[in-house]
Amino acid sequence: MKLRVVDENCSDSNSAILSVWRPTEDVQQCLKENQSYHLYHVSASGIRFGELQLNSMKQTRWQAIKNGRVHDLERSVTSFQTANQSGFKPPFNELDVVGLVVFVAQQPNKNSFQTAVLSDGINYFGIKCWVSFDDYALTNVIVTGSFLSFSNLQWRSLASKDLKIPFAFVHEGTLVSSRPAQKHLQSALNDLKRILSDPGECISQAALHVNNFFGNIAPNSIPRRLSADDRKGMYTPTCSNEGKSTPSSATASNPSGCRTRLLEKYGTPPSLSPWIPTPSPDVRHKFKPPAKAGDK
Repeated sequence: MKLRVVDENCSDSNSAILSVWRPTEDVQQCLKENQSYHLYHVSASGIRFGELQLNSMKQTRWQAIKNGRVHDLERSVTSFQTANQSGFKPPFNELDVVGLVVFVAQQPNKNSFQTAVLSDGINYFGIKCWVSFDDYALTNVIVTGSFLSFSNLQWRSLASKDLKIPFAFVHEGTLVSSRPAQKHLQSALNDLKRILSDPGECISQAALHVNNFFGNIAPNSIPRRLSADDRKGMYTPTCSNEGKSTPSSATASNPSGCRTRLLEKYGTPPSLSPWIPTPSPDVRHKFKPPAKAGDK
């Protein structure tokens, strides 16, 4: 489990990423966003991507501070209009958005980004993922015509500098869902669905502007539209490829995909042996410790 922690000043420059290895159930229930803690016995493992990395240990202890809730860091949904303003920079370079998926680009090659475009009916916002959405088990989630929420997207100011629409990036901490659990995402997604009463018209309008956004990037030949039953629950990007899919040039080298296809060759496992509910009489005997040689 990874957490972003800040000092008492709650500034971007004084934040770090804390990795908690194998957190217990008590630790998971104790840790809550915007709550202050005294943290003891953590180790620093250096700087990665400009951020301090901390690791928990067996001796690490958490102590909640009474009345220590920080309201300045409450989560909020960033509008596409706000993200398109010059000089925009979200706290910690992370943001939450909701939108209608109006375009999903094909993957040109395995050494580039796959791109999707969201719309709120007026403005557009781009989502990029290194290699492909399939590597994060998002191929069946980010599909044209779906209303989705994105939490913990990574913002890179230079990446959107020369583009006509803002872009954010999917990473290992990004959560993508059609039914978010967070209240601020639920409310924003429900409002968007009420505003966009005709998603098909919005998708058609977006198709007219695609070339202006990307140049010569062809959309998927057959846009997939899944029902609500096909997009249940919360989807968390992982490095594993769950589910079955047709191997492609972009995923042929995926180790998890190769292992999955290898396991499919073994077929159905044999049935389990019957369980005998009645124990053997031998297990009911009272335990007799072995006698010492001198006691004989």
